[in-house]
Amino acid sequence: MPNTIHSTMSITPENFTNITLLRAVAALMVVYDHLFCDIPMRHFNMAAFPAPAIQEFITTPLGIIQDFGWIGVAIFFIISGFIITHVALRESQAEFLIKRIFRIYPPLIIAILLACAAAIVTSDKTYSTREILSAFTLTNYWQYPQTLILGVAWTLAVEIIFYLFTFMLLPLLKKKPAFAVAIQLIAICAIYILSKDYGHSFFLFSASAAYIPYLIIGQITYFLYSKLFSPQLFAAYLAASYAAVFYGIHLIHKSFAPVENSYLINFVYAYFVFAGCLMLKERIEPGRLIRAIADCSYSIYLLHGTIGITFILLISRHYNLDSAARITLTAIIATGLSIAAAWLSYRLIEQPSIRAARYACRMLKSRMLKAEKDHI
Repeated sequence: MPNTIHSTMSITPENFTNITLLRAVAALMVVYDHLFCDIPMRHFNMAAFPAPAIQEFITTPLGIIQDFGWIGVAIFFIISGFIITHVALRESQAEFLIKRIFRIYPPLIIAILLACAAAIVTSDKTYSTREILSAFTLTNYWQYPQTLILGVAWTLAVEIIFYLFTFMLLPLLKKKPAFAVAIQLIAICAIYILSKDYGHSFFLFSASAAYIPYLIIGQITYFLYSKLFSPQLFAAYLAASYAAVFYGIHLIHKSFAPVENSYLINFVYAYFVFAGCLMLKERIEPGRLIRAIADCSYSIYLLHGTIGITFILLISRHYNLDSAARITLTAIIATGLSIAAAWLSYRLIEQPSIRAARYACRMLKSRMLKAEKDHI
């Protein structure tokens, strides 16, 4: 379900302090959904504490689906649309491409390899080299039949499409952002129209593309925030983006149209949380722990399924998880192990990858300047 599973880039706290806080909250929402609710219910027919009380008094009455999991993903999508636009407008196309590749793929590749190892340990399942390489590139989400090694990476397949749009339209985003957004929305609608005309694989691609309007809403929010859009223009594009979301749900993601299982209602919750944090930017200062969780939120998103779920399943082989207390303790330990693994991934993989991207961009600029001087 993705950093984005998820927002998949680093944010300087001086610029958007509360978005740093929100990345941590969104990551923990997804972890809570998977480790405290979904997996315990699926395997032991019992949720971990405090899930039953939260379901009775909060999520069910308010129509919150997937135990906050989809709200967490929606927050990541909004953050990504907002922040990716913020940084892209300050980068060249080459810099944008280099930084996104280094940011997304090294942690993803490690997470997929760990997921392959976990599959062997928990179910003796193995994957072919072709399936693994396909998962590395995220194209496995658009191939029929699908082979899903790392389930949460579906959000990254969505992000990749948005990055490609941003890369191709970057000059236009800088000069005529309203026109660039219009092109994206038209392209998404064209994909919808053709979604059932080119076979199963294109339909799977369309299913990923149907999430792009959620990121576009984050993007146009940035244009409003930075005063590149007037409130009137923002309102018009928000209505168009809503229409694109609605169309995608009713054409492709039909199971999430009914009010009792509504993507739209929960996206509205996510958007109000994001907007509130954005408006309170100077008033809330995240503590050190929240900053640390936010920094490694991408790795938390990638690894919690592999590390946390594998731990729960292995423990269940040796101990009878027949009470809420035992399931809760196991879920807490699984969460701690997932965060610890994510911190190691952040320090050993993400940070070196970010530094490598910056170095590559500096080298690229240096060569371009040298080429210009030689040309003169």
